[in-house]
Amino acid sequence: MAVFRNTAIVTLLCLLIGEVVTRAFITSPSPAKSDPELGWVYRPGVEIFHTKEGWGRNQMNALGLNDSPLHEIPVGQNIAILGDSFAEALQVDRQDNFSEYAEAQLSCANVVNAGRSGMALTHFPAMARRLAAEIRLDLIYVVLNSWDFDDTLQHAGKLTYDDDGQLIDIDVQFRQQHSLRRKAAVIFDNSALATHLLERLKLMLEGRTVQTQATNTQSFENPSDSELRQFADIFGFVTSKLSEIAPVKIVYIPRLEYSDSGRSTLSEDSYYYQEILRELSLKSDIQFASVGSNFQNAYALHLKPPVGFHNAGIKMGHLNELGHAAVGKILVEDIAPTCANLAFGGEG
Repeated sequence: MAVFRNTAIVTLLCLLIGEVVTRAFITSPSPAKSDPELGWVYRPGVEIFHTKEGWGRNQMNALGLNDSPLHEIPVGQNIAILGDSFAEALQVDRQDNFSEYAEAQLSCANVVNAGRSGMALTHFPAMARRLAAEIRLDLIYVVLNSWDFDDTLQHAGKLTYDDDGQLIDIDVQFRQQHSLRRKAAVIFDNSALATHLLERLKLMLEGRTVQTQATNTQSFENPSDSELRQFADIFGFVTSKLSEIAPVKIVYIPRLEYSDSGRSTLSEDSYYYQEILRELSLKSDIQFASVGSNFQNAYALHLKPPVGFHNAGIKMGHLNELGHAAVGKILVEDIAPTCANLAFGGEG
């Protein structure tokens, strides 16, 4: 009995010391909280220090977004950026992401970065509604990449069709968590040590996933007809819901394949999904733009890929500063005429 008691005391002391050291020098308890519509969101005001890919230190605003405090400009364009981790951009400091790049060069624009890791198309209407409840939205950019096709199907939720086969509802509500998961959430919400150990485990798993993706770039197979139909249904439904809030435009971030001579081409899968999105956008009367040419021009000029970081892998992963500038230029070129019109007394 005494041995068990002493072992328990030593274990508790080690955990306590580990918790104190982790909070002091490494990280804080979980920066996220559960959310019934989005699964999870960042806690208001939490600071995220991201070092596993790139280097970024960013403080979330009151809505848990990687952006400055939410505000509305009375004259000009209040613009929402919806996307996943490519838009969220934790890999760089905020002033280097494409939302800030665009806003800094546009006198008439308030660009709100509403991207969040793990979000798919089916989550975007809920995020847009939250923003629209706080500020007037004049334009919504949906930022997609070649991984979003699979992500959308994986997060499709419950799809409801009418008798004519028309998609009329998507239910992505996150149900009440199992009691064991709720108890685990309490631990991560209050323990920096548990959060750090979980992050290390996720990093190991993500590292294996990246390696697998890097070695399987030639194994692309076209999606099935049923998958294409389901994605098309979801795309049409989501963009229709977003259009009820503000005009919608699509920006596509492709993946490139590079040569040492400065030449680059879109990968087979990335080109395939680009053309799928271009066709769907045309059918929905939505403007579509690909960042592919900007990426290729940037690589030819700098001989540096627009994605990847030295601490995680070059030519793969998320946007670096060069990539964010390339995406930002797309936004600036699109919005600048509206700013010029407003400057001469026109309407936005």
